[in-house]
Amino acid sequence: MSTLKSSAEDLTLNADGSGNDVIIQSNASTKAIVTAEGNVGIGTNAPDTRLHIEATIVNATAPDFPVTIAQVDYSNTVNQLGGSGVGIKLNPATNSGDSVGAALAAIKAGESDDNTETALAFYTSDNDTTLDERLRIDSSGKVGIGTASPDDYEDEASDLVIGNNSSSTGLTIASSNTTGNIYFSNSTSGNGKYRGFISYSHANERMGIGTNISTRVSIDADGIKFGNDTAPANGLDDYEEGSGNSSQIAVKLGSTALTVTGVGFKYTKIGNIVNFQFEFRITDLNGASSGTFTVGLPFAGVNGGYAAGALRIYAGAVDGNEFVGVDANASVLHLSRRVDNVATANVTATDGAYYYGQITYTTS
Repeated sequence: MSTLKSSAEDLTLNADGSGNDVIIQSNASTKAIVTAEGNVGIGTNAPDTRLHIEATIVNATAPDFPVTIAQVDYSNTVNQLGGSGVGIKLNPATNSGDSVGAALAAIKAGESDDNTETALAFYTSDNDTTLDERLRIDSSGKVGIGTASPDDYEDEASDLVIGNNSSSTGLTIASSNTTGNIYFSNSTSGNGKYRGFISYSHANERMGIGTNISTRVSIDADGIKFGNDTAPANGLDDYEEGSGNSSQIAVKLGSTALTVTGVGFKYTKIGNIVNFQFEFRITDLNGASSGTFTVGLPFAGVNGGYAAGALRIYAGAVDGNEFVGVDANASVLHLSRRVDNVATANVTATDGAYYYGQITYTTS
């Protein structure tokens, strides 16, 4: 037997007896049911969760929306500001009275009352009493992870923004022992799906960068390689630039260090090729009168390697000499000149002379 009972403030509908349901009908058809287990069904007579809603499909090519949760202000009594909205909270079971759980909410984007732009925000709670926004899809479809304003960033690269400039941020592509890829596409067919790409092969421990559907640069344990070259010997594993003042140039005559002034030196090292340029003026021979005239190099040359350079001297014994000569053991450049393109002679170290030189040589 069912009973309907009312009091000053309550209306109670009771299905007496074990296993009986409360059924709400309209036009001789069941519209809602509350089962004996406490499950509520709308559009179904057999709800298997606390709230089970079913609706007959209406749109074949678009979603139906059988449930609406609305926040209204028909009388226009609230000055609606950007950030207001309506949402759903999800609280898991816990022994703490401070359980907050997670939530999602529709957020009003504009500040005017008649602005209908709406964003969707997702919240979690970091074991405290507040809901913290983690992800937002704004009204234009841009996604922010860790930021509620992805549109604040560069327009051409703000469809997905991660982080908010307040802490370290990262993105991980996990692909086991296979390949992880980022593709740049201008089509959904053929090679238009991957016109440009960045990929990492865990099997080969190699990162590739591609344009126009071809790998242009790859980086692996050997260094940088170009095109589809994978030969270990062709890896570019070093690039370095450096400079210093003249006092840092180790200029010697024999074993005696000479005192020099001037601009100094600079070098560029690409792989095992070094270009070294220097400029100095000898201000004191410090008693030296004989021996090999040498200049210290930033990197040791290789025995049997290649070297070529040029030297100009002003106010010295000669002007416009060519020189070569890299001593691999001592890491010095021998200043020498060819006489009649046959014999080799040392360049003279002259007090007060200016020396301008450049050499390109190989290292080990």
